[in-house]
Amino acid sequence: MTDFKDNQHKPNKRIMKTKKLIMALGIISILTGCIPSLNPLYTSMDLIFKSEFLGTWKETKSIDSWTFEQKSDKEYKLTHTEDNKHATFRAHVVKIGEFLFLDLYPEELKSVDHLYQIHFFPVHTFSKIKIINDQLTIEMFDPSWLEKGIESNQINIAHIKSSDGTILLTASTEELQKFVLKYADTKGVFQEPLTLKKN
Repeated sequence: MTDFKDNQHKPNKRIMKTKKLIMALGIISILTGCIPSLNPLYTSMDLIFKSEFLGTWKETKSIDSWTFEQKSDKEYKLTHTEDNKHATFRAHVVKIGEFLFLDLYPEELKSVDHLYQIHFFPVHTFSKIKIINDQLTIEMFDPSWLEKGIESNQINIAHIKSSDGTILLTASTEELQKFVLKYADTKGVFQEPLTLKKN
């Protein structure tokens, strides 16, 4: 099992549980290109619902698709399809300042056996989003930018780090919101935007 070190705070029960359950392989396979977080980016006060998101969106540079369905008054069910494989997430649209973010949290793993399943720890990921007419733009935070910022002490945010360098944010929701708001308009923070068109 991967050995974790807490770089910001002394270990607490929640972090110890994370150390026991999470595997770097699980994070990498599910969240390649994303920054995983133990806590959500939102409180109930930050959530908004936009019917414009509902429906199926196709990526312009691949055949992958994102299908948003309404799950409750402020929650979506997202089905992501890649190479004929499907994954479902609880999705929330979060408004922080003038920016919109998409917070994703995986639904229960159902396609693997129980022993394999308990070696995965569900986490949140978030990205900056913009919707204009029939085009949805998703900008995911760049993990390499975060890693370099932490190593140079330019970024100070609670996290733990695996022996292979995978970073898991352990910051509170309040801290996460301050973090994304601070860097939401900063060059080099995000990966190349993902552009989707309404099907």
